[in-house]
Amino acid sequence: MFELASGCLQCDEPCGVGRQHREVVCIVRRGDRKIIIDDYQCETETRPETSQSCDDGPCDGLEWITSHWSGVSTALSLTDKIQEFNVD
Repeated sequence: MFELASGCLQCDEPCGVGRQHREVVCIVRRGDRKIIIDDYQCETETRPETSQSCDDGPCDGLEWITSHWSGVSTALSLTDKIQEFNVD
């Protein structure tokens, strides 16, 4: 028997078309225990899909951001500054 080991994750693209992936494993039940076994022991016709297409639609609020011109020394790079703003 195949079982989903993880649910679908977020789309791998923040905007537009991408893919979602999940883990699928073959298991055997022993009482209330589930034991993972080799995939070849399960029927391949019943194996659930491990990925699917996703579309989160177009991104809103897109804009360009620039770094300083070369030769100007700064303490943080542009990527560092962007990461500072994306901290949860």
